[in-house]
Amino acid sequence: MKKPRSGKLHGPSLTARGSIPQSIHNGWNYLNEEWLIKYPFKHAPCPELEWYSDGDQTSDTYKAQIWIPIMRNDKSTERNWIMGETCTYDDFLVTVEKDNQELVRELHEELTKLGCRAEIRQAKSGFVVSYLKNKKTILNYVFRKKG
Repeated sequence: MKKPRSGKLHGPSLTARGSIPQSIHNGWNYLNEEWLIKYPFKHAPCPELEWYSDGDQTSDTYKAQIWIPIMRNDKSTERNWIMGETCTYDDFLVTVEKDNQELVRELHEELTKLGCRAEIRQAKSGFVVSYLKNKKTILNYVFRKKG
C-alpha cells in the first residue's frame, strides 16, 4: 500500500494493492486511524472517491485507489484534534467510562489548581493527556480505548 499523496482537487490519494475488499478496508483504516491524525488536516465536507482498476479483484496485485477531500487544520490546534476536530477536556471526558469519570475529573481539578495546563490528543491506542507547568511536562497518561 502506497502512502497518500496530496492532489490538487481531491486531497490525498492512497493506492491499495491486493484483493478487494481487504485492501480497501486496510486503506480506509490507514487514512482514518493514522494519516488524518498524524498530519494537520481534517476531512472536508465533500464526498470521497474510490477507483477500481480493471482485472481480477481477488488478485494480490489488484490495484484500487481512495481519494479523500481535506482541508488544513488551524496550526494552533494541530496537536489537539480528534479525526480533524479540536479535542477539549470536555470532549475527552465524555469518552471516559462513567465509572472512571470522577477520578479523571478530580485529577484534572487538582492539577489545574496547581497551575498546570492540559493538552489532550488522540493516539492510535486512545487519548494521551499531558499536564504542563512552565513549559515542562508534569504528568502524562494514556486513557486506552476499549478492546
